[in-house]
Amino acid sequence: MTRSYAQFLSEMSAATADGVQRQINDLIRGTPYEVRFSRHFYDRLGGRDASVTGDELYNSFRKFFAKYRDALERMEGKDVEAILKDYAAQLNIVLDIDETKKAHEGRYTIEGITIMRKNPRNFVPSVGGEKQFPVY
Repeated sequence: MTRSYAQFLSEMSAATADGVQRQINDLIRGTPYEVRFSRHFYDRLGGRDASVTGDELYNSFRKFFAKYRDALERMEGKDVEAILKDYAAQLNIVLDIDETKKAHEGRYTIEGITIMRKNPRNFVPSVGGEKQFPVY
């Protein structure tokens, strides 16, 4: 498949994804959480779901933490696979929220496992989805 120059420019590089991850962690500084992206997550951003922009990714997590920070704190002691469903951006982000142990710098890890651009109403994950976090 041949990519256009515009498609090439729109693909999120690993460096851009790293920058977004740092911005998200700066946003949630002072909370007991740290966001990380899995290798598969990076692969999706640079491949099949290359249309996802850094702003969309950042804003999805910003809305998630603004709306669900209290709910996250009540999950302490659990390891849950959840789905962040951003209806405005048409993004579905599968997360592993591990609050059973503290990792880096004594913070719990929220790992982005995979991402898909699809209407959240129609998204059914093959794994995970114990908990859903819709944002608009």
